Amino acid sequence: MATSRYVNFHIVKREVSLLQVLEHYGLVNQLRGNGNILTGACPIHGGNSKTAFCANLSNNYWNCLGHSSGGGNIIDFVAKREKVSILDAANLLVDWFTIKVDGAMLPTFQGYNFAAQPTKKIQKVIIVERRILSKDGEAHILGPPRKRKMPR
Repeated sequence: MATSRYVNFHIVKREVSLLQVLEHYGLVNQLRGNGNILTGACPIHGGNSKTAFCANLSNNYWNCLGHSSGGGNIIDFVAKREKVSILDAANLLVDWFTIKVDGAMLPTFQGYNFAAQPTKKIQKVIIVERRILSKDGEAHILGPPRKRKMPR
């Protein structure tokens, strides 16, 4: 892996799907499908339960119900699978899928450019990821991000 560099996580999550990551590891054939949901034994902790791991392909979100593996997005999955930091996991994804991150624009949400100065007419919208810290210091995502309007 190349040296760690700044990576815009929004770009990585936009460019790479959970299905692509599962295919990279060769895990798709080991999981059972029901539409956009794949279930099976957890590829992180290697459990025996055939329903411990759940991958939601439409939301690019995964969850493990055994051994406190937690859940999260594609970056969280690679970090847990490779036992590396979130930044190193994002850098691995950039290298594996040749994502262009240099000079990239910040994402827009409903026409609002987060890099631009806000005006009085624009209602700011933030996306909140619900995370909780466990006793071992790991951050676990509790669910998909939610959109909230900021008070004026």
